[in-house]
Amino acid sequence: MEGVRPNDPVTHPPYGHILSLFITTKAQAAAPAMDALVSANRISPATTIVLMTNGMGVYEQIVESFFKDPETRPQFVLATNTHGASLKRWFDVVHAAKGQINYAVVPDPLGRDQEIDKALRPKFTTNSSSAAPTPSTQQIFSSLHQTVSLLNTLSPRLNTKLETIHHLHHRLILKLITNCCINPLTALKDCKNGDLLRDEDALKTIREICEEAAEVLKRKSADEEEEMVVLAQSESAPSKVNPLPLIRAPSAAELEEEVLRVARLTAENYSSMLQDVRKRKPTEIEYLNGHLTRLAQLYGVVTPANDTLAERLRQKSTQTMQAGVVYSEH
Repeated sequence: MEGVRPNDPVTHPPYGHILSLFITTKAQAAAPAMDALVSANRISPATTIVLMTNGMGVYEQIVESFFKDPETRPQFVLATNTHGASLKRWFDVVHAAKGQINYAVVPDPLGRDQEIDKALRPKFTTNSSSAAPTPSTQQIFSSLHQTVSLLNTLSPRLNTKLETIHHLHHRLILKLITNCCINPLTALKDCKNGDLLRDEDALKTIREICEEAAEVLKRKSADEEEEMVVLAQSESAPSKVNPLPLIRAPSAAELEEEVLRVARLTAENYSSMLQDVRKRKPTEIEYLNGHLTRLAQLYGVVTPANDTLAERLRQKSTQTMQAGVVYSEH
């Protein structure tokens, strides 16, 4: 499954194409990392890319920037992770709390049957050789089957679960709005997640953002339903269909309940955004609140609470980085 091995012969491209690529970087680092790999000709249509980044918009950014042509686009698996972990030093990671990894395969842009069920068969085997420059359909899906099979075998230890892209997208939406509230608020207030539950100003902001997000998602869902009706009456290519549609639009109350549930569940945790601010590192704000803002603009919805919170966070992050201040955790 590795793309580079020490004893591999140097060929062109160096070491051959990567078969399975797991991207677990910060959201803002995913595209630059992909740029380096694409420039080195390490990615082919037979590559499977697992995106396990925070926020939303990374998949769309990567496809738009590097793989507009569905004929040469690699296969994608989207995943979300709730395990708790911290990095003590390079290659020394503490698994602090067990969670789960939910993942889904993005439908093939050309509408081909990916036969994902094959990857879940106990005796499934596949050819592990590097893909040819113009691989057959079997070669294209070989690494996808290997990757899904690997994720499936990790279930006893990491609680991995394969689900439909519709259900995963709904899960990602809930996580997005939760992070849009908890991350910047804790970073601005320099507090633990649970402290927000006792902060009236924070609770008010959470409710307002959830109301704004619900309206955006309602408009998005309605627009997608209309698009599907039009496509059903036409002969448009499968690649024109939105691969990440909403299964349904959650209500403001549902979003708020989820935010508060996560805040209670992770009450003693410091959010990743707070840790980034303290360490003078760039934050993922553009893939959280920034993504919600872009969606709102697309569907003609105003989101003043979300936009104000995002701007306040940007200002604090910039000031902290310029000041060269490194905060220690309480």
